[in-house]
Formats: sequence, structure tokens, C-alpha cells
Amino acid sequence: MGVDLNDFLCPVCLDQVEDLKQTFINCRWTQGFWLKVSQWCDLNVSNFYSPDSTLDWIDFKWEKRKERRLIELIFIAYINIIWEHRNGVSFDKKETSPDLAFSKMQDDAYSWISNRANKIVIDRSLWFQSLHKAVSL
Repeated sequence: MGVDLNDFLCPVCLDQVEDLKQTFINCRWTQGFWLKVSQWCDLNVSNFYSPDSTLDWIDFKWEKRKERRLIELIFIAYINIIWEHRNGVSFDKKETSPDLAFSKMQDDAYSWISNRANKIVIDRSLWFQSLHKAVSL
């Protein structure tokens, strides 16, 4: 009786041993999802090295508190969707496309921001097209 090595692999892509960096940065599914998020946010960042480095980058890049808060909330929604997807694959054998996950992330982020950040005005009709067109800070 040995250890099944598949139990240690990323449950989403089955490519690498699962760890924080694999789940949130290196997984092929996550990379496809990140591409959609970064295009929507108009972020010129092709790759992050860890979730911590991403939060450091957000603090460095956005000096204005409202802008930083907006991006932080979107990043939290991003992390939440990845975790939901990972658990769906692991426990329910339910795969979600990056497109569907991205739409859910936009919905979640819109709800969080519109209910928590009252100084940020969002045009819902533009929200799903472009973050920068939809938001007034």
C-alpha cells in the first residue's frame, strides 16, 4: 500500500504538485482566467509570482486609496473564484470554463464594490465591458 501521487497534484490541471503558487498562479486554468481578468482591468502584467507579490504590486501601482481598494476587491473576487473552482473540481467533479468563472467574478466584484465602497460610482451597463469605462472614482 503506497501513497497515490495523484492526491498531491493540482486537481484542476493535474500538471504539478498542488501548492499556493500552483493553485493561484501557475495552473493552466488559472492562467487563462487571469488573462481575462487582466484584459478587463487593462492591467499590463503578464505574470505574477505569488498572491503576496500581487498585493505588493497593487499597493505600489495604485497610490490613490479608492483605486487601490477597487483593485483589491477585484483581486479578492479573483482569488475566491479560483478557490471555488478548485473545490468544485476536487469535491464535486464540476469543471467551470474560465469564461463562465470570469462572468461570475464580475458579478461578485460588482456586488461587493457597489455594497461596500460607496464612494466608487459604477455604471452597471459598462461594468461587463471595461472596468475603466464603468467606474468613476
